[in-house]
Amino acid sequence: MVRGHQTIDRRHNGQNWKDYADTYVIPRIGGERLQRLDEPQLLRLYGQLLAEGRVKRDGNGEMYAYWADRVAKGEAPTAREVSDACETTIHAARAAFDGTSPALFQSR
Repeated sequence: MVRGHQTIDRRHNGQNWKDYADTYVIPRIGGERLQRLDEPQLLRLYGQLLAEGRVKRDGNGEMYAYWADRVAKGEAPTAREVSDACETTIHAARAAFDGTSPALFQSR
């Protein structure tokens, strides 16, 4: 890394774009390809995104249910296991609990 400059993790950046598309765009345009949208459709999509904001699903409840189920079975799931099972980021799972004590799953 060059002093004063951050490197870009292209894999992570690509995943971010996929997450944005899956969360915000695809639910609004359905199976239509983005490249096929005309100007009025794009402006409507943009207007919806501006009006409704960027709101991702709150996976804390799902993560807690998975964690509690595993604990009840005598297991001790890691943040990675919770993340993979619930299709959340590892960062969300780590933020939700520390992996050794009961989950801190709280909505923000």
